[in-house]
Formats: sequence, C-alpha cells, structure tokens
Amino acid sequence: MFEQQEKKLYERISKCDYQDARQAFLDAVTKAGVTQVESYKLPYYVGPDDKDLFMDVAEIGDKDASNVIVISSGTHGPEGYYGSVLQQDMLKKIADESLTLPKDTKILMVHAINPFGMAWHSRFDQDNVDLNRNDLKDINNPDKNEGYESYHDYVSKNNWTLDSLKTAVKLPFFLALKKSGINDGPLEQAKVDISGGQYTHPDGIFYGGCRQSWSHETLIKVVQEYTENAKRCIYVDLHTGLGSRGVIEAIAGPLASDEAHYALTKAVFPEATSKREGSSVSTLETNHLRTTMMNAVSERNPKCEITGVAFEAGTVPASKVGHALTEFNRVWANAAKIYASYELKKDFVTQEEIYDILTDQAKAPECFKAAIKPALLESKAGIAGRNAVLEAFFLKNDPEWYERIIDGSYEHINKVFDYVNDNQFQSSPGLNR
Repeated sequence: MFEQQEKKLYERISKCDYQDARQAFLDAVTKAGVTQVESYKLPYYVGPDDKDLFMDVAEIGDKDASNVIVISSGTHGPEGYYGSVLQQDMLKKIADESLTLPKDTKILMVHAINPFGMAWHSRFDQDNVDLNRNDLKDINNPDKNEGYESYHDYVSKNNWTLDSLKTAVKLPFFLALKKSGINDGPLEQAKVDISGGQYTHPDGIFYGGCRQSWSHETLIKVVQEYTENAKRCIYVDLHTGLGSRGVIEAIAGPLASDEAHYALTKAVFPEATSKREGSSVSTLETNHLRTTMMNAVSERNPKCEITGVAFEAGTVPASKVGHALTEFNRVWANAAKIYASYELKKDFVTQEEIYDILTDQAKAPECFKAAIKPALLESKAGIAGRNAVLEAFFLKNDPEWYERIIDGSYEHINKVFDYVNDNQFQSSPGLNR
C-alpha cells in the first residue's frame, strides 16, 4: 500500500502541471540538502500559463565521485510526470536516509529534458521534434524513411480546418490504417515506418529535425560537465506509454548495438530487453532509432564508460497512443498550414512552404505564438488532443498503476545500487576505454 509520502506525491503530480511539478522537484532538492542545482531556460517559448520553461539539474553526492548515475525525465514531454515524481521520491528517500548512495558515487538528476513538451502535453518539442530521433550525424544528408511517406497525409490531414478537427476514426489506430487502405502490409512494419523517425515533414509525427535541438545541445553540455572527471556512468532515462499497464521494462539503450555496451547493460540489468533483438516493447531498432540523446552523450564522453537503459512504464494499448499522437499532430499541422497561408497571402500553400516556416529559427516561434498556441489552447480539437496525449502517457486517475510503476522502478534502481556496491562497476565486462 501507499506510504503517506507517496500518496501526497501522487496527488500533487496528478495535476499534470509542469510549473507545479518543477516546483515540487526543486522543493525536494532543497529538503535533501542539495546545493548544486542549475536551471537552463528554454529560449523564445513559454508554457500555457505564459511562464518560462526550464531544464533543471541537481547533483547529489560528491562532485568528484568516480561513478555517476544519471536519472533523467521528460525526454518525451508528458512522460516526464512519471519521471518527475520518481525523482522527487528518490530525493525524499535520500533526505530521510532510507536511500543511501553507494561509495564514490553521485546521482545527477535531469528534470524535464523537454520542458516545452511537458508543459504543453506534447511528446515532441517546440519544433515538433522527437528528441530520440534527433542525434543527427549528417545534418545535410539525414537518413531517409521512405516507409513513412504513405502515412503522412493520414497523420497530419492537411486538408482539414481547425474547426473540423475531430477524432478521424474510432477503430484502433493501426487497424484503422489497414481499413483505410493506406497500409496493406504487416502491422509491425507500419509501426516501424511511422515511429521509426522521419526528417522530411516537420508537421508530421516522429520528426527528427533538421538541426540539433535545444534540449539535445543542453543535455550534452550538462552531462559532459558533470561527468568530466568520472570514470563510469549508468544513464537511466524514464519513459511511459509502451508495454503492459503498470509494468516497468528495462530496455537496453542504443549503445547496446555495440557488443561491449550490451554486455555491460546485461550485467547491470540481466532482464533488460533489446530493440535489436526484437525482445523490447519499443520499435525494432532502425538507423533512425540509433540517433538518441543517450547515444550522443556517450559519443561525446569518450573517457567515461557509459551504459544506458530506458525504464518504460506501460500505460494504455499502442493503438490508443497512436490515436493520441495523431489527434494532437493534426492540430499542429493545420495551424501551421493556416499560418503559412496567412504569411504568404496565399489560399494554397505547398509542403515545402510549410517546411520553410517550421524549420526557420526566426519564423517558427512566431508561427507557434500566432497560430499553434491558440489552436492548442482554444480549439476543441486542441484541447482534446492535449488531453488525449496526457491520458496515453500518464494515468492520473489510477493510483494502483502509480504504485506499481514506482515499486517496479525501485526494483531496477536497487539493481543499479547493488551493482555499484558490489564493485562490479570497477571492472565492467567487455569494455576497455
């Protein structure tokens, strides 16, 4: 059963309000006696309440520790409410000494990697970018995902107006694709084609961007700075939305596409699943899905041995998640289209003209302020889309679900602590950097 502390945390986080979650995190940091805290302000954009948005970082323990455990939340916006409350709970346990750091180890908590998405209940960031598709190796020649092309009109519905935006189909998402005739192939391939990442439609879903995002650049800077003198790092990124309701799955990060990293991940988390093996609830690994921020952090810290894992907390069926993302995206896409039409003084705008506005660093904030923000806040479709996404990624009216994911998270976190305490961290298998 819930402890009183956990019940209070759940009741507060269930507001699903970014500013309140942020304040609760900072309060927990202060009560834990943590003094090394930094806040990074997202430029140009604010939340629904017109308040600034931040990525907050707290360092717990000896700053010169050899071992670092990174716990990050909010890579995918509203998934950050689970991450935030787990971080708060850990801080409270550290404060009352029911959770003790291993020797020569510090914890680095990164709260709200994507503060825009967390505030607006969007999986994606202020540029509609999926951060785990954004580690662009060649900006001028990004990977091509031809499989996505046939689905784009379906998920963006560029011929709709804001007033007519409603849930397009009542069928489960991927089944609806088959019924529509858009997809005649295996459903698993449809999932890969749609969620694998794409770089040609900034008004589509799972867009990887045309440049490195603010969140990406900031996170790399943060982790480089705080692991500069560290020898080893276990990176845990907190997610929701995939898998069985209330079950936490530890998924080996993209680093595990390398045999040595995979051996280390399995040493820390013997039960970890893998995209490359197809044992994970996540999409099968593709080139696009190797471009995650976790991967980028490792590549830029060559002196620090890093192993990464995602905790994935199951919520609702994948079809409902797909529905929610599509519903939200149709508002974004049509608002961008209407703005482009107004700016260019044309009744009809091309995909290229929409692309130019959404990828222009000067025009994109104005497009959001003038068209997308009002659409999300004031249109029935915008409100429905934001609520649908939130309901897919955080079950705020299900305390049993919350209790299960917190308990499941600690089962995995305790394995990290045990691994470090047993000194296995000092002799990692298969790595010699």
